[in-house]
Amino acid sequence: MPVTTAYDTRGVVDFVRGNTAPGAPLFVYPAAPLLNFLAERPNPTRFEHFLPGTLTQSDFEIAIAELEQARPRYVIWDHRGVVVWDTDPANRPLSDYLWTCYQQVAAFNLYLVLERRTDLSTPCGMPARSEPTRPLLTAATRLRSENFLFLGAVTRIEPRSGGEALCRANTSCH
Repeated sequence: MPVTTAYDTRGVVDFVRGNTAPGAPLFVYPAAPLLNFLAERPNPTRFEHFLPGTLTQSDFEIAIAELEQARPRYVIWDHRGVVVWDTDPANRPLSDYLWTCYQQVAAFNLYLVLERRTDLSTPCGMPARSEPTRPLLTAATRLRSENFLFLGAVTRIEPRSGGEALCRANTSCH
């Protein structure tokens, strides 16, 4: 495992463990169940991997219903996995749901920590619209991830400096 990946993984795990109770659900998207194991936080859905072509529309509806029932405080968006496995547009129902119901509060390079929004006047459920509600994947996001920090919701790319994790919203990273 590259050193930066190890630091990012430790950062995400420490963040989740420091901000949730033991046994609280944690959803990791699209496919990094190791984070659930290391954080000792269960996946609130029956699905561990959201690789393109592996789930039906019904499976997405089930996953979203399970997320609505469990309402995990945090979702970990593994942007490296999203890019490598090219999950968009195949997983659009789920990714739109996540970016509608959650907002980014921290980033550990390509692991984005999303927190459930509290400013919604209605339950999230399946998004009614088809336009993207999360960052679009572009050629720029496909650059070699070990050399860049992705800031915000992948709206800006800056060269890495010192290999330190980037944190947002007044969170602390180690």
